[in-house]
Amino acid sequence: MKKSLIVAALLCAMALLLAPQTFATTKLVYWDLFSGGDADFMTAMVKEFNRTHPDIFVDEVPNKWDDYYNHLLTALVAKKGPDVCIIHTSNLPAFASKKVLLPLDGPIAKYNFPAKDFGAKLWNGGKYQGKQVAIPLDVHPFILYYNKELLARAGFMKDDKPQIPANPEEFASFLKTIRAKTGKFPLTLETNGFGGYRSWYSLLNQAGGSLMSANGKKMTVNSETALKTLTWWTNLLKENGINSMNYDESVALFSQGQSALHINGVWVTGGFEKQNGLKFGAMPFPNLFGSKDAWGNSHNFVIPNPAKADPNRIKATLTFIDWMTANSDKWALAGHIPPRYSVLQGEKYKSMPYRPGYAAQMESIAYLPSNVHMLEIEQFMADEIAAAYSGAKTPAQALATIEQKSNRVLK
Repeated sequence: MKKSLIVAALLCAMALLLAPQTFATTKLVYWDLFSGGDADFMTAMVKEFNRTHPDIFVDEVPNKWDDYYNHLLTALVAKKGPDVCIIHTSNLPAFASKKVLLPLDGPIAKYNFPAKDFGAKLWNGGKYQGKQVAIPLDVHPFILYYNKELLARAGFMKDDKPQIPANPEEFASFLKTIRAKTGKFPLTLETNGFGGYRSWYSLLNQAGGSLMSANGKKMTVNSETALKTLTWWTNLLKENGINSMNYDESVALFSQGQSALHINGVWVTGGFEKQNGLKFGAMPFPNLFGSKDAWGNSHNFVIPNPAKADPNRIKATLTFIDWMTANSDKWALAGHIPPRYSVLQGEKYKSMPYRPGYAAQMESIAYLPSNVHMLEIEQFMADEIAAAYSGAKTPAQALATIEQKSNRVLK
């Protein structure tokens, strides 16, 4: 009887040794905020990571955009958040200032994370008070879409390339010519929402202007440069009948071939390429005031500060982030620009339609200043710039109001 028990015990031990080592898998919980097409691409990437990394399992938890940041901050403060999550560059200060994000400089050095493969502006956008707290998944700037047929009809296509002027006076004349020769809108864009301030913010940066002082304690937006760019842009929008246009209307007009140019974020690329009969191209934001800067934001991976640090989990998380960014050509299908040079220079990305045509915008990104109050200030800008466009306020009044309201929250 004793001999039988010994044999049975040995057989059980051997069975355990030969069984799949599922108990050794590191499970990571990953929160994101993607919806629609973005969500489909992200889920497919996570599934592929899990398939190719049997020692790590990432459990993706999609969240609703509307309440994502409030929900996330509450969870992180209570130390009940995920192992890794997504935060926009513009939202990083609100989280990093509360010490809920793990500083990454140490782990990046320890595990030889390929930081130098990332665009410098994107990488530096993940810093807060000199410390790296985020790793970019992408950059999604404002760019220019153009209708090839309408530009050709107006005489502004040469060798299948658009001939876009590079100064304010010629650009204004260019739009008038398009309208006269085609009878269509020369340009469409959102002007009564967040897109409205983003187009002007791009021009402000091109002209060398700024929103606030370098130390983030005082607004500098009520300046001669800001007034010059906002006045010119407001007048141009009014002249072309697009000074009070909502987002959906602007996209629909371009999709239906009723607009020669369209300013928007890279995220609409996928929708336009599904539009039957639309012959379009995409390029960086037009250089009108001396530089190529354009508003942009990024999705970043961050690692929440855990209640108790586990080096193995941190290593597994960086493995996940490394793979996701090294394979961001898959994420580029959603229109976003990959953050890594190795991806941008790879044949997979270079062979994609439309996307390589605007990838250069990555080097000329105008992020919003890194400030804990930026979300409030951004809302002030959206409201006041829209008021200037519509004529409810003069550009000078709008800038003065942005300055006054923002300085109150900065004190």
